Parts: sequence; structure tokens; C-alpha cells
Amino acid sequence: MSEHHRPRFHVRTATGWINDPNAPIQVDGRYHLFCQHNPGAAEHGEIHWAHFSSADLVHWTTHPIALRPRAGGPDADGCWSGSAVVVDGELLLLYSGKVGAAEVLPVCLAHPSPSGEQWVADAEPVMAEPPESGDLAMFRDPFLWVTADGFRMLVGAGYRDGTGAALLYQSSDLRSWEPLGPLCTAAHPAFDAYDTGDGWECPQLVRQGGRGVLVLSIWRQPGLTDHVAFVSGALNGDRLTPEVVGRFDHGPDFYAPALTVDGDGRCLLWGWSWEARNQALADADGWAGVLTAPRLVVIAADGTPRMVPAPEVAALRGASHSADLILAPGERRMLDETAGRCLDLEVRLVPGSDGRAWVRLLAHSDGTEHTEVGVDAATHEVYLSRDRSSSDPGSYGGTYRMPVDLDAGGGVDLRVLLDASIVEVFAGDGHAMTARVYPRSRDSIGLYAGVDSTPGGVDVRWWTIETAGRITAPET
Repeated sequence: MSEHHRPRFHVRTATGWINDPNAPIQVDGRYHLFCQHNPGAAEHGEIHWAHFSSADLVHWTTHPIALRPRAGGPDADGCWSGSAVVVDGELLLLYSGKVGAAEVLPVCLAHPSPSGEQWVADAEPVMAEPPESGDLAMFRDPFLWVTADGFRMLVGAGYRDGTGAALLYQSSDLRSWEPLGPLCTAAHPAFDAYDTGDGWECPQLVRQGGRGVLVLSIWRQPGLTDHVAFVSGALNGDRLTPEVVGRFDHGPDFYAPALTVDGDGRCLLWGWSWEARNQALADADGWAGVLTAPRLVVIAADGTPRMVPAPEVAALRGASHSADLILAPGERRMLDETAGRCLDLEVRLVPGSDGRAWVRLLAHSDGTEHTEVGVDAATHEVYLSRDRSSSDPGSYGGTYRMPVDLDAGGGVDLRVLLDASIVEVFAGDGHAMTARVYPRSRDSIGLYAGVDSTPGGVDVRWWTIETAGRITAPET
């Protein structure tokens, strides 16, 4: 068992597998968050819905399992992704039912049980088969919102010719759905230079004035997940006109984000961070998957989505430390040999004209293990390297990059959240990347800073994270 790899303050189940976050929603001042969950093994299968709630986005209560597959039902092999809405005081869940190997899935509706802790789905789906089913190779993951005349539902799809689409429907009662055509498809010329896969999973729509950002999880046949993209453009009635297309999170371990707008009008988002290690290691630990920290999403003036950690995350901060360094070319400095596995860092990196400046997390004193987060002035990129994160051959390596503009002082400001095996990096311009790392040694807990090639500066302030009591009560 590798308990030092288990995240402490990110939302997760105690055991088993989790994937897509589902149906985040705020009800009577309390946030509810669901996710895909296999309680029986650390691998995908027999998907249930786990349920968490929080009043402050920091302390989370784990509730009994909300949805379970039903033998002989339209969700016999799993309750797949969906969303939530409150109608007449009831929190209703809309989701895709899974049966067999089908990729075109029915839409199911569930009502809360009298206890309010579990949900009971209607015997029949509210959409057994989409009207466009003859043209579709994939259809699932309803995203729901309330309108002046009822409800809109956006569903991820892929046509048989390999074109991704987000299909739109309207209803007055959540049971009878009228197709409105595609909100957007990959056939638009804006996608010509971007790889959109064979279909779009988990479509999520951010609306701001007359603009919209459609967040898409890129799917490939046969059933392979890839990465998350966005398309931004003008919203004209029930159509999104693509203008800007790009990658939503630049790391290797982020997928299927789900969003909600809370009572303060903030757009909050969680993503799924899958494991970056082989199945044998996950099986030995008995768990797999974690949800990201809550993020705020805004649409910038250029139409692109920007992300930062929700302000509430700062409430996790404990003891504070800082270092302000001017370093010679090739110099490395130890900041804290026992910094720990759960940290919140604010980092300013000034790499020099063509060099690199960096911090190393989860570092061993002998240099054998560390995860490096830095900025490369030559390429104008923030990077995360996990090539030396773990000496365990079952853990994955790789270096991942995202574009960044150096500011007037020649530097970059970063926010880094570290929780055991998940690292979330946020640049000051709103770009983000997510990765998983698994140092083998329990002594790989140091924090270092350094520069390469040219003189540079590293200004770091870091806080230990208070993890006790952040996730309470085991699921049942």
C-alpha cells in the first residue's frame, strides 16, 4: 500500500474507482457534487454515482451512494455522466444509462428518495433513443439548464463519419424532449487545425452575455478518452458560432470537467484526474482517481476561458514560509527539506533572457526524485516535468507545457496546489495544467528552487495544507 500517494484535501472516495465529476449544484447554500464511482474495484466498471456535499468548498461530507445500476433497467451496466436541476424543491438527476457495449445511450431521470440521500430513477428513460440515432456513433452525458420556457439539454455526440457534435434539446417537463439541432459541430472551419477526435463527451456550456464557451472532452473510438478542449464564440439563439478553439487544461491527467453557476453568479468547475501509473499499483492501493480542486472559470476579453482556484481553497492554508532568491546560472537552493506532500504555493519565476527558472516539489535530498515546475524563457512556456518524479517504473513520466507571456519584469506568476499525487499549476494569465506523480520514497518531500543557463530569480511563498477533517464519513 502507498498511503503517501493518497490525496488528502481533494474530493475522492475512500476506496474503489472514481471518474467524471457529475451534477455540481448549489442548493440552499450547500454545494452538492457527484461523480462516477465503482465501489468494488480500482478500475472502471459497474458505475454508480458517489455523492459529496459542502457548505464552504473546503469541508466535504461523503453521503451514501446516490445512484446504482438496476438489473434489467436502462442503466443495468452503469449510471454514466449527467447533471442536476432543482424543480419544486426536489433535486433531480439526469444521466446516461449504460447497457452492454452500446455507445448511443438513453437519458434517464431520477428523483430523490424520501430520505433525500439516494435517488430513484424512472423505470423508463426520458429519451430511449435520440431522434438522430441513425447518424450517431456515440451519444451521452446530458448537461442541463433552466430557461424561461422550461429546460435545455446539451448532449455529447459523435456522428458515424467521425465528426464530433454537441446536440441541443428543449423540454417543458424534463420528459418530452424536442431536438433543436446541434449547438455546434466539428464540421465548422474553426476546427480545421484542431484534432477533435471522433466524438465529444461531457459537453459543458459557460454563458457570459452574448458569448459562450463550450467545454468538450475529446473521445476516440473504440472508447478512448483523450483531453479537454474548448470552443469559444458568439451565442446566437441556439447556435454557437466558433471563433477560438484550444486546449482547456494543458496537463496529461485532466478530463470530463463539470461546471455549475452558484448563487453568487460564479462559474465553478471540477475535473477528473485519472491515475498516471499502471493498474497493478492502483490495485495494490485499492483506489483510483481524484477530483481537482474547485476552479473559477471566466471568459477573458479575447474569448478564451481562464481558470484559477476558487478563493475558498486558501482557507486550507496553515503555516506560512517564504524565500526570495537571486540565483547564479545553474544554482540550486534547498528551501525546505521536509516541506511535505500537501502544499499551496505562490511562485514568481524570473528566468533570465533565455534560461529557465524552476521549483522542485516532492524532492528527495539526494536528487533521485522530484517534480519540476518552471518557466522556459526561450519558448515562453510554463512546463511540468515528471521524468524524475518517481523511481517506480510503473509510474508515468513526461514533460508537459503551456504557453505563457512573460510580464514586464521578465517573469511569470504561478499558483501551485500539491496534494500527495496530484499537482495543479495555474499561470497568472489563467492557463492551467494538471498532472499526477508518485514518488516511491516517503522521504521525497523537499522543496527546492533553481535556475539554468542564465542568472534568474525565484520568489516563493508556500503554505502547508491543513488536511484533517476535510473529507468526512465513508460511503455506504
